[in-house]
Amino acid sequence: MAFLKHGKLGILGAALAALLTSLVAWPGFRERSVYASALEEKAALLLGEGQKEKQELSGEKETEEEVSRALSLAKEALLGAEPVDRGELYETYLEYQEEASDEEGLLPEPASPEDYSLGRLIFIGDSRTVGMQNAVRDDSIWSCKVGMGYNWMTITGVPDIEPFIDDKTSVIILMGVNDPFNLPHYISYINIKASEWAAIGARTYFVSVGPLMQDPYVTNEQIEVFNASMQASLSGVGYIDIYTYLTENGYATVDGIHYTDAVSIGIYNYILANLERVGKSLWG
Repeated sequence: MAFLKHGKLGILGAALAALLTSLVAWPGFRERSVYASALEEKAALLLGEGQKEKQELSGEKETEEEVSRALSLAKEALLGAEPVDRGELYETYLEYQEEASDEEGLLPEPASPEDYSLGRLIFIGDSRTVGMQNAVRDDSIWSCKVGMGYNWMTITGVPDIEPFIDDKTSVIILMGVNDPFNLPHYISYINIKASEWAAIGARTYFVSVGPLMQDPYVTNEQIEVFNASMQASLSGVGYIDIYTYLTENGYATVDGIHYTDAVSIGIYNYILANLERVGKSLWG
């Protein structure tokens, strides 16, 4: 198509093609056949069809239909792949959460945000964050849901908490274990939001994805690549490395993926203890 050959839309087409091709090439991504096929089709459209029609449309300007199609593709590309579905594991974990309340007196003591003068804390995350919320039971703002990933974060997770963000807020994001293949989307979206929130005085932190003991969908090697890429590519975002903390100090899981309450409290305490240090190194 002509929009692939020149002008701003040409740059857009090339960028989208690179993005879509890289997503399809992500390790393990081809198992997600429906979405992978759709992306392959779009990538082929962007990379191949423009070449096929290049001679026919040479010298012509984009028609409204072509521009509309380009923008439509761009809009669709903003959505990520749906997260993996771990099915019964989530039910098992929720049952564990209910039973764990009986062991409350045996668990380590959660830290208090007031001890660190951190202001309002907002946590955004998936089932691991749900587990942390249930374990610590503090009065922070929590936007988290079992089995969620990038699409939920952008459509629901972040919009739900944005009215509460002000210059005394720290936004703490714990996402990615369910959809590390959405890496480029996470980087772009979090950078944009961190810039918006910084303009009103809020701080944004990304907490690395923690390790797994066993999972049929995601490996620790993929998590390490995801974490390293997030740390290198995020801008104006504090990075808190719980992956290294857990691998060096040990951890236990309920089902190979979700942490026990004791580990969740340890992660929470580690996050709080490092917010100020990371914040000072980034914002002074």
